[in-house]
Amino acid sequence: MPDKSTGDESGLPAPRTGTMTARRTIVLVTGRWRRDQALYPAEKLIAILKACADSTVWIATKEGGLHYRDDEVRIVEVQDRLVEEPLYVNIFYHILHQLRVLLLLLKIGGDTVVFAFGSDLCLLPILFGRLAGKEIILRTDGRPSAVLKMDDKRATPLKGRMFELVERITYAAASRIVPESPIMVSRYHLEKYRHKIETGGLYVDAGLFARTTNLEERRFRAGFIGRLSEEKGVLAFAESLPAVLPDSDAEAVIIGYGHLAPEVARILSAKGIRHQVICTGRVDNGDLPRYLNEIQTVVVPSAFEGLPNIVLESMACGCVVLATPVGGIPDLIRDGVTGFLLDDRSPAAIAEGVSRACTHHDREGIAENGRRLIEQQYVFSVAVERYRRILGDSTPAG
Repeated sequence: MPDKSTGDESGLPAPRTGTMTARRTIVLVTGRWRRDQALYPAEKLIAILKACADSTVWIATKEGGLHYRDDEVRIVEVQDRLVEEPLYVNIFYHILHQLRVLLLLLKIGGDTVVFAFGSDLCLLPILFGRLAGKEIILRTDGRPSAVLKMDDKRATPLKGRMFELVERITYAAASRIVPESPIMVSRYHLEKYRHKIETGGLYVDAGLFARTTNLEERRFRAGFIGRLSEEKGVLAFAESLPAVLPDSDAEAVIIGYGHLAPEVARILSAKGIRHQVICTGRVDNGDLPRYLNEIQTVVVPSAFEGLPNIVLESMACGCVVLATPVGGIPDLIRDGVTGFLLDDRSPAAIAEGVSRACTHHDREGIAENGRRLIEQQYVFSVAVERYRRILGDSTPAG
């Protein structure tokens, strides 16, 4: 599979080349997280940026419960308060948060500011940065207004219009826009910014996430790994399991935590398969490779995604991945070549997809193709080189 970051098949321009600015300081600004949201992808991005800079600063929301520590990275935490309703209160705290970030940027300085993981809508700091002559990089894992429309719980017409208005300004002001994957350009209607787009995915530790067990020796026929919430499709996965587990010896695993855990347990009990499904709860990232090497088919029935780490990590461990074609997943999975794509998110489609994956005549070859793709395009050295190209040529916004 060709490296689509080169623009060979994506329709994007080839990455520009350039040299790093002497004594470059990069500031990463991440979004307003809840305490139960993982900081794992942000830690990967800061590792990449650290390799591209002389000094690195991370402005993170204190409410997120940040535990990351690195002597080579300066961590600056922003006090914040997250609220859902009423909307005007949430807007007030969002503006207050932006003012705090803006003041920190005044104090910190820095040549380049990267806004990522929910900070696409930081209107005031982004505008200030551009007016101050800084290079502003917007790294997006899904345009906020487009993603909002997919989220039934959070979407309202007023919020959608507000997101779109702010996006028009922030995306136009940015020096460079960095979607996670090439397909996101068309999926999130970023074509008008094509002249300043470079794709920039993250990476997998291919030494830690490695294949140690052949598929036929793995315990679990299918597995779900992720947050137990509506958009991740865990209920449909649970509903599919009676058909996925054709006999009493077959087993599945559900790894993760979230508010739907009681409902998942209820479904498994009602279907009479509770004894065939292991529910682990939260698993540390360091232990995840061991679990992945016990799963034949990893199912990712999400309603929306960016470029999910679990797909990358599962492929690195030689799992066959069955996923919905959302976000950047089609850039990873070519159906029947590096994995399998779901027709829809229904229990019937999941069961049919798992059966197809488990009975495919060359599933070992598909697993090997997935691992090879990770080694070629999604390891740390490749990610760093990609970001050096992105950061090395600071073309002003058009």
